[in-house]
Amino acid sequence: MVGDTSRNLVRVFLLQDRLKNLGGKSKQPIERVHVVGAGVMGGDIAAWCALRGLRVTLQDQDDERIKPAMTRAAELFRRRFSGE
Repeated sequence: MVGDTSRNLVRVFLLQDRLKNLGGKSKQPIERVHVVGAGVMGGDIAAWCALRGLRVTLQDQDDERIKPAMTRAAELFRRRFSGE
């Protein structure tokens, strides 16, 4: 508990805890989301937000990088709304 690594780990834990406490409900409802990067994570975040009724824009270097995200989103919506 006296080494640099352990002190830094404790500091990171306390900072994370402080950030969690600062979070909360926004006074203004979120209506739009812009996601930069249509990789697996960005594309799935965009799809998840759209599924919850948010207006979503998705940005990447070109359309070819966005196509796989749109395909995954279409499959997610199909499964969600068909009851599978």
